[in-house]
Amino acid sequence: DVLHQYIGYFGQIRKINLSRISRTSGPEALITAEMLFNWQLEELILSRTAVNRETVDSIATYLASDRSRNLRMVRLDQCGLTGEDVAMFMHSMSLGPDSPRSLHLHVNENRLDNGCSYLFDAISKNMTPSHLSMQMIDFKKEEHFRQLVDALRKNRTLRYLDISKASLPYDAGTETCRALQRMFEENETLEALDISGESAHLDVARFGIGLNLALTGLKKNKSLKVLRIEHQKLGLQGANTLASVLEENESLRE
Repeated sequence: DVLHQYIGYFGQIRKINLSRISRTSGPEALITAEMLFNWQLEELILSRTAVNRETVDSIATYLASDRSRNLRMVRLDQCGLTGEDVAMFMHSMSLGPDSPRSLHLHVNENRLDNGCSYLFDAISKNMTPSHLSMQMIDFKKEEHFRQLVDALRKNRTLRYLDISKASLPYDAGTETCRALQRMFEENETLEALDISGESAHLDVARFGIGLNLALTGLKKNKSLKVLRIEHQKLGLQGANTLASVLEENESLRE
């Protein structure tokens, strides 16, 4: 209560970091929409702070308001968010399908597989901000990863995407790799993509040998400038595929 009472007095706050906060108080929001309206935030950070339903609603209300127009970064890593929560944030912050919000949304290491259909629907309908990081999604079904790839194929608002360290139940099958190939061929807005694997000693499921097929889609891609595919065990065959891509692709820089 004291926090709520006094922190609102600081009307000029541009950046607030409420990471790693734990509390044992009641079900009310940790940070209310009214508090957020008082500030002129450019950065809002709540990483590793458990975010309840009331706090999710407060942030969504704030994102939908004109008072959040200066916001450039929202970092909500390890907050216990679901795919449905993140979809709600996207719908709230969206300015319309043809004018993406210039904002970097970080939602790494959350339970995005829970309610992922809402999230993928928002991505396919161009509700995304310009930059999105969602590392370490644990896909329980390969079909869910394929739905994400299909949503990205349709998306026209994302310029930067980090989906590195995603885990699949097993190495990606032919259908999934074909979907990835089509995404590379048809997406016209992504400029930077990170689909790196995990550098763990444990054997984590990767995109597998089928990634070589997927990468051939880059021959037709004209927007992507940066592609990160570390720890995917591409091998000699992958090197050959990338070499053939680079003979035709003129947009890749890194």
